[in-house]
Amino acid sequence: MGSHWQSGDAKTQAARIIHILASLLTLVVGLIHVLQKKPRVHWPDKFTDDLNAATWRATMFSLAPLVLVDNWTAVAMGIWGLLAHMKQAGSFLGAPTVDMLNAGVYLVIMGLWATIAYAGGIGVIFSCVTFLGALVCLILAFVDNQSASLALN
Repeated sequence: MGSHWQSGDAKTQAARIIHILASLLTLVVGLIHVLQKKPRVHWPDKFTDDLNAATWRATMFSLAPLVLVDNWTAVAMGIWGLLAHMKQAGSFLGAPTVDMLNAGVYLVIMGLWATIAYAGGIGVIFSCVTFLGALVCLILAFVDNQSASLALN
């Protein structure tokens, strides 16, 4: 495939490409979800009135666990899946692509909790790619459990 990608047979390379594509599609789903929130800032009549709690903080930019997880799960998992394909990923960031078994399990989790659940029909359609990738990776895990990383520079 070229000097910038990790070598492997066609099946392994296909699984790696599906994995990075699924991660990219999940990131797109997450960004669509975030953009649909449309946070707004209102200027209050009385300077100390907290009008922006409902339209800004509680809508999107909250550290409350339910808001934070709901708004940013798909974005975070998509970015993590993409970063895992970098040569410099390290042990934590590279965990989703250590081998085909990890990659398959990661794609199942990403599909269920970060892709299918967001952005309506787009999330459902994009999750098909994610679950296809999971199936391919899990099959390859039992045939030849190689690294699932493209090891991009």
